[in-house]
Amino acid sequence: MKSPKLLLTISTKMNIQNLINPLLLLEIKEDRLVLSETENEEKGTPTLQEVIITTLPKGLIAYSTDTYLKDLGDKKRKFYNEYMNVPSPSLTKFDGTNRVWTDGREFVEAKYIDKRSDAVLIWRNENELSIVICDLKSTKFKPQDCVDKFMIDKLFLDYLISILNTVFKQNINISIIRYIIFYLKSGLNSKSKPRTTKEDSQKFEKVEQIDSEEDVFKFPFFKTHQNEIKWEKLMSFR
Repeated sequence: MKSPKLLLTISTKMNIQNLINPLLLLEIKEDRLVLSETENEEKGTPTLQEVIITTLPKGLIAYSTDTYLKDLGDKKRKFYNEYMNVPSPSLTKFDGTNRVWTDGREFVEAKYIDKRSDAVLIWRNENELSIVICDLKSTKFKPQDCVDKFMIDKLFLDYLISILNTVFKQNINISIIRYIIFYLKSGLNSKSKPRTTKEDSQKFEKVEQIDSEEDVFKFPFFKTHQNEIKWEKLMSFR
């Protein structure tokens, strides 16, 4: 069966940010992006709550699929994957005629498709994209949980790129992609100050023993807030 022929488009200059719900876009001020995490993964466990990415190149955009529909007053509902039947406190299914309540256990296999990373950063240089997909974690994070989020966000990104290439006749490629877990390293004293802040103690380490074909890296910070890292550093490590 032949694929349907797409209508000719007027413009070939469409950008990714024009395809994304604007409520998902993160604000960039003066080449700085502030990533924040307000929820603790476990009670009593210190959580990395702020990472500031600086010296961002002109034209870089960022979005987060981990965004609540706060205007509706429902903290459980989010923008991304709202069109998919993923596990939630009130699952429904279509019985051929109507929407009916269902047992959430029927959808246990779909639990991973609702995971979301804290941020996706995209810089486009001509037809080449440099990507950072990152997540902020506590001292006791589970690497595989981060990997699941990264892969789902990569699928969504692939979808956006395929629209640009197929519908808008572009030739976009990913030249660099980084999957990064920013985490709070244990070693805080009673006053929540780091025992050491030496830059040489902060380095990217490859995460081992995970189910992923892609390389995933982790990077430590020693305090909950006011952590900074340069864009160039995210791009230069191997």
